[in-house]
Amino acid sequence: MTKLDKKVNCLVKIVVLLAVFWSGCAPVGEQKAKPIVGKGKPVTIALKFNAGDLTTYKVLTEFKKSAAFEGSLAQSSDLKGGSSGYESEITFDQQIDSVDDAGNATAKITIKALKYSSIVKDVSAIDFDSADATSNDSHLSHLIGQSYVIKISPSGKFLKLLDAKQARSAVKGTGSAGRIATMLLSKAMLEMRHGTMPLPSADKNKLRAGETWSNSKEFEFGLMGNKSYDRVYTIKEIQEKNGKRIASIEMKGIPGSGAGSDKNIGGISKMFDATDTYEGQLQLDLTNGKIEKYSELAKSEWIVVEQRGDKDPDAIIMGSVRSYSIEKVD
Repeated sequence: MTKLDKKVNCLVKIVVLLAVFWSGCAPVGEQKAKPIVGKGKPVTIALKFNAGDLTTYKVLTEFKKSAAFEGSLAQSSDLKGGSSGYESEITFDQQIDSVDDAGNATAKITIKALKYSSIVKDVSAIDFDSADATSNDSHLSHLIGQSYVIKISPSGKFLKLLDAKQARSAVKGTGSAGRIATMLLSKAMLEMRHGTMPLPSADKNKLRAGETWSNSKEFEFGLMGNKSYDRVYTIKEIQEKNGKRIASIEMKGIPGSGAGSDKNIGGISKMFDATDTYEGQLQLDLTNGKIEKYSELAKSEWIVVEQRGDKDPDAIIMGSVRSYSIEKVD
């Protein structure tokens, strides 16, 4: 068997494994914040909670995966590329019921509005908007007005789900809409919704403009293994805006230093050239201790190309996009 034949066989194996590849692409872990010392007047980078306080937020999450084939692979009737994934937009009230001695808050979350759409290989599967009267027959509409109770820390960490029984009971049902409604109230989704943006711990949250803190986040990419990022947050500037002191903070994700960065299944990912970006922006109201807006976007792409003689090269191009944002609604 020639070297070229071996490469072609490897390419075929990758194609066979594509269905398994997309089985999981979820964040799987975080570590504690670690500030780095700098100069200037320090400020407290933390959330503030007061019993009875009511704030409305809008959270958007997106996850999409894609596959494309070029060359002779594009002519195969057994291979179909395209994008699959979902977008979710949830608007909710966050009412602080109580605050303990450590500053941790017990918060009641009430869902006010929901948009949810999903596609499977470029074909729309679900398109729901609670503001659209024609969507009211969907099981997803049962989420509107439902509440659950969580515990969160001043560092923005999701500590515990305290109660979601009534909300989960209200959305139980069969069919895809029922399963999605249940998924949106799962612990994993609640942690993503309310704990994606970690601030420094209480003993290390006195920082100055120009200083940074960091934490690690790991993503799972199925057959491509896990990838760990160091998320480095830098305080770019602190300004007075509309009677509030606002910290503008930038996040850069640096790949490769975490324990999961080299976990690959069957060495498949080593056959691909990979590129990725991971970055975000935070506007933090230091006066009131509230998030004004936070967003992060992670993109990954894997490409493998095989040249066979003078024919057009065969190529497989796979991608993953995930984004998260939370914004205070005035």
